[in-house]
Amino acid sequence: MSAEEDEEYFRNPEFRKALAKYEEAIRQGEPVYMEADELTDIAEFYMTKDRQQDADRVIELAVAPRKTPARDARAPRGAVR
Repeated sequence: MSAEEDEEYFRNPEFRKALAKYEEAIRQGEPVYMEADELTDIAEFYMTKDRQQDADRVIELAVAPRKTPARDARAPRGAVR
C-alpha cells in the first residue's frame, strides 16, 4: 500500500472503530480481544505516526499466546492469564 492508501484506510470508519475499541481496552486496563489482522492494522497505524512503543505493544498482543479459563481448566473462575 502507498502512504496515501494507508491514510485513506486509517480514516475508514471500520478501522476507527477497531482503534477506539483497542485504545479503550488499554485505557481501562481490560484484556484486548481482537482479530490478529485488526491488531496488525493498529500496529501499522501507530508506526505511521512514529509511535513505535505503541506499535510494539500491539504486536506483542497479536503474537503472544493467551490462556483463558475456557482454554485452561486449571485457571480459577473468572481469572484470565
